[in-house]
Amino acid sequence: MMDRTPNLSTVTSKQSLGTSYAIGSDYFFWSGTSDICTLIQNMTAVDILGEEEPAYVAAMEPPPIVNLTVDCEALSGHTGNWITAIYHLRLAAALGRVDFQFQCSTGMASVETSMLPWFSGYYPAPSNETWPYDLGRPDGNLVCSKKYSRLPLQHLASEMQRDMRRIAVAMLGPREKVVDATDLNLASLAESVPDEFLNRKDIEIDDAAIHFRCGDVFGYTTKTQYGVIQFREYVKRIPKATTKTIGIHTQPFDVSLLRNYDKDAADTCKVVIGIMVNYLQHEYPNATITVRNTQNDTIPLTYARLAMGAQTMTSTSTFGIFPAIGTFGEGFFQPNAKLNKFAANISESVLPNVHTIDGPMMSSPEIAKKGLERTIKFLTERP
Repeated sequence: MMDRTPNLSTVTSKQSLGTSYAIGSDYFFWSGTSDICTLIQNMTAVDILGEEEPAYVAAMEPPPIVNLTVDCEALSGHTGNWITAIYHLRLAAALGRVDFQFQCSTGMASVETSMLPWFSGYYPAPSNETWPYDLGRPDGNLVCSKKYSRLPLQHLASEMQRDMRRIAVAMLGPREKVVDATDLNLASLAESVPDEFLNRKDIEIDDAAIHFRCGDVFGYTTKTQYGVIQFREYVKRIPKATTKTIGIHTQPFDVSLLRNYDKDAADTCKVVIGIMVNYLQHEYPNATITVRNTQNDTIPLTYARLAMGAQTMTSTSTFGIFPAIGTFGEGFFQPNAKLNKFAANISESVLPNVHTIDGPMMSSPEIAKKGLERTIKFLTERP
């Protein structure tokens, strides 16, 4: 059995003089949601996060630190899941009024290919009982739930948007998308990320950016929360008068670049994407449509391009939800009762540019049952 006792040490840094509790990826996500809460409760001598004043406050001591270090290269797959885990840990730490620090064990070595290094940083505890984030103080029982669909990550919606935007601007430069970047704390990224991955103004960005989850949806997963939406849902939301370029972000056609469970459906994915390009080209005859799925289209670059879109769209996916929330333009996502449930709870009073797609979805089990021909008929159905 894995030893889940945190490594206790005292650290001195420019951020804090508090006691540091060093933890690893076993406190991440599925297996760690309740464990991290138990740890913070023990650190602060409370029974339920958010309902009692931490013991260090009365003792007039600095807040303790949850110090997370993971092997970011080893966790390079399942990007959306790990980003979700980071926000859950930040939410739990904020509710428990402790500091949170995150770093990769290999530093910024995987910054070109992995999103996790971009989230490296120090997140101080709220300085008083006033909740500093969105939608009021969350329910501690929900924050500490072992059930993913209950996690109330909507309370960090503005933080998600700010993070996605600062990564996009740091990587691609402000372009015409950004009126004011003063709130994005770009200096901290400039200090840690190598110069060759910053301010890449030679990279093309598109007016409309679509994330299309493909491989496992067409062959691997039997989960009903995954699937596809009709192509006409994109057309409803991408203006024809002003759209000159559309980028489709999907898995590579080169099988050697794919995860094992995406490989079986690689040919199907290529066929469907080709049909999608033809469908959109018919609707936008004057626009340039580009499939962005080569080896050079890395995950951080994909996130940055999606966030820079005037329209950013994703179907049900933990990968695509974050740039859809973070976009400088209008973000659209398919709501789901099991996956990214928190996103449907982001009110327009918090992020008025983030919207749900209310069109029909064909789930992965339906795709497997009905076959490719009927799936394509569903995808290409016109109003």
